[in-house]
Amino acid sequence: MMNKLSFLTWLAVVNTTISSRSLLKMSDTSMLLLPRSSFSSLNLDRLNFALTTKIVSYQTLLLTRCMTDKASDFTLDAHAPLIIKQAYKLSGKINALGRDVTVSESSFSLKDNNSFTVSNSKSANYFSSHFTSTSTKPLFQIVDSDQVKFVSCNFSKAASGGIKSFNSNLKVLHAYFQQCKADSGAAIFVSGSEFKAECIDVRNCEAIQKGGAIFISSPECAASILQGHFSENKAGKGNSIFSRGNTNIIGCMFTSDRNAEIEGEFLEFQNLFLQSKIPKAFSPTQTPLATRTPPPIIFPTPIEEQATWSDVDTFTVLIIVIIAIVCIVFVIGIGFFVYWRMKKQRNTIYASEKEAKDENEMGTVEIKSKYSLSSVYEGLNP
Repeated sequence: MMNKLSFLTWLAVVNTTISSRSLLKMSDTSMLLLPRSSFSSLNLDRLNFALTTKIVSYQTLLLTRCMTDKASDFTLDAHAPLIIKQAYKLSGKINALGRDVTVSESSFSLKDNNSFTVSNSKSANYFSSHFTSTSTKPLFQIVDSDQVKFVSCNFSKAASGGIKSFNSNLKVLHAYFQQCKADSGAAIFVSGSEFKAECIDVRNCEAIQKGGAIFISSPECAASILQGHFSENKAGKGNSIFSRGNTNIIGCMFTSDRNAEIEGEFLEFQNLFLQSKIPKAFSPTQTPLATRTPPPIIFPTPIEEQATWSDVDTFTVLIIVIIAIVCIVFVIGIGFFVYWRMKKQRNTIYASEKEAKDENEMGTVEIKSKYSLSSVYEGLNP
């Protein structure tokens, strides 16, 4: 099969899977437009996006086992649900605008001024994925989103910070950060209403100003940091954590003393400081890295919106009801027929027995009659 594929525009793609046995290369200047269409989706599988590629999606888009070249200029604007699975070193500007996002078992390597932006999303979830960046922007920029969650993810060498969250509800669970840098909050920068970090491991991260690992900038933010391990982080203020909000820090471990590691407004309980050797709370080896040729997977079923009662065809419903009634009547009719046949058979058996019984009785009467007549004849003849 050919190893290069060039496309300028694709329109009105509905419930389609574009896949190949070998990796296809999207070359030249490419543009993919997915128009708004209900109950439709597109799955791009095993595609290598090279040079300039821009995708604008208004329908559910699935990217599975895709990648980008080092020289590629890749842009994705998703105005509909976006799902990325087993992508390999995907790079470029990825903007999820107002819709849900799900990323799993993938690796991202951003550069230039690229970032992964999520805005006005009700739900954005990232599972078992790796992120690295030499970009001048943070790896993730999250704005005005209801629920954003990172689970079992690794952030490595993010030149301008790992996660930057504004006015969003952010959860980071079982994550690993190493060698990230930023002005403030090298691993996580939070300016939002709620933030929770649990079992995270932050090592060798550095901030010029505040929060070598985590910076919580908003006073109204309700934050909790539980069972985190912070090792060899540096910052102008708060080597690991700087907080301006209502922050609870519980059960964490730090390499330096309390005053150097944590600054700002916070409550802390059962934390350990001056720990020379801190075990890893979460290791990158626990998350398998996506490879250039991932193992075969079952193609995911395109995700469709669930139909509502207003969308249901009444004529179709009527036909289904009529068919169901006919089937029920047919089954009942068969039952009555079987019952009638069995009853008739039982009646026939009883009739035969009765006839046999009557014949025996008749034979007895006949014998008795003959015996009585013979006695009379004997009496008449002296």
